[in-house]
Amino acid sequence: MTNDFVGESLENIRAEIERGVGQCILQLQQYELGLKRFLSKTVLRGNAKTLKSYHEIRKADLANKTLGQLIGQITGQYLLPSSSEEGFPDTPVDPEENSDLAELQFRFTMPLSQENHDALRAELSEIVSIRNELVHHFLERFDLQDTGSCKDALNHLTSIKETVSHHFEKLQEWDSARNAAVQHALEFFDSVDLESLLNYGFCPGHPIVWGNTTAVQLLKSAEAQLQSAGWTDLRMALRLIKQQRPDLGPKIYQCNSWRHLLHASGLFELKKVKQQDQSTSTLFRSR
Repeated sequence: MTNDFVGESLENIRAEIERGVGQCILQLQQYELGLKRFLSKTVLRGNAKTLKSYHEIRKADLANKTLGQLIGQITGQYLLPSSSEEGFPDTPVDPEENSDLAELQFRFTMPLSQENHDALRAELSEIVSIRNELVHHFLERFDLQDTGSCKDALNHLTSIKETVSHHFEKLQEWDSARNAAVQHALEFFDSVDLESLLNYGFCPGHPIVWGNTTAVQLLKSAEAQLQSAGWTDLRMALRLIKQQRPDLGPKIYQCNSWRHLLHASGLFELKKVKQQDQSTSTLFRSR
């Protein structure tokens, strides 16, 4: 786009402005579509059967969002202050998609300092102002009957192109980072870590969060069914657990026995009681 007016008629200059306005509007629409594509992939949820349909639900949810809403979503759900503890609204899944298969969810975010987050949110909000002014107030701002005003209009359109191009490049950088994260996620899907996490509630080689383990959850379930006067017989609980998960055992959690597992978890109290036949039983209860 040239701003040299020597020898040009006002009609030609105005035609150049009209082309520039059209180019800027198309550029802004491309950026808006890029935001929708990007945001549709910042959350992956489902299992082997539902992952694709959930992505389609995300796309449909974003389809009618305005540019301002998209900017609000990317600054509120993807670009986050590192101290943010906000909850995330979620897109409902069609009940017909429910299944007995294990379902996982990955949410991709980019943590920023509060200062950087505020600055970037202001920059992105400026795009909305630029678009609104271009579409609704361009002719109010620039008098296309005046050569000087036309020159200012062309300079303004050049500035818009540069600004949107800058943010489009940023969006592409974020998408590249997200793609790398997706690749790591896919590698995790194929790893023994995921199999262990789904089956036993922990990843080998990582600290065990006992409250999340399958063993502890089944012990608590047995406790809820079998306890008497606040205590549960360990042998009875293990008999029930064996029926539900015959593959489950304490050695999976690097424990020599179930007593060792209950003690290592730190979530239960243990005591021994002598029965009338002089045998000894181990009882447990949740702390």
